Amino acid sequence: MARWEVFKDRIPENLSGLRVLDIGSADGFFTIELARRGAHVVAMDAYGKMIKRVEWAARTLGLSDRVDGRVGFVDTLPVNERYDFVLCLGLLYHLRHPLLDLERISGVSDLLYLESAIDPGDKPYLWLKPPLKGVHDNPKWFPTASCIEEMLKMVGFTRIENLNDPTANRASFIARR
Repeated sequence: MARWEVFKDRIPENLSGLRVLDIGSADGFFTIELARRGAHVVAMDAYGKMIKRVEWAARTLGLSDRVDGRVGFVDTLPVNERYDFVLCLGLLYHLRHPLLDLERISGVSDLLYLESAIDPGDKPYLWLKPPLKGVHDNPKWFPTASCIEEMLKMVGFTRIENLNDPTANRASFIARR
């Protein structure tokens, strides 16, 4: 999987004892990879069917004790929980309120791995693709890479590394406080 290739060598091999949040986990590819490395992973997705897939994969691979599946949206993140790091891969452009949701995500960890579809422009802007009746119910937001960097700064991250994702119209970042 191309997204994993960008991050796999930048995430430590040994994650034993770490708590990780995989928000927008989908069917759990990244959750399983992190659990294999020893992390306790909270896999969160808005769709219960996706969480059932994550839980099935964790059971099948003997990783159930390291995976906690939760159905929810970013605005349901418990403010009293902290994580060693957060994965937010392929999610930003699906969020209804991307800047507000990034602020919520930044409140639970000082380290964020983020990947998103982007618009190829150079200036910091966020392009809206409105919902299409019968196709998708949510707006799609396509920020430029510089827009993502500015948004990460706005929510308190001070060290932002653009990983120069080789995939067309995608950007990947590591953001630290």
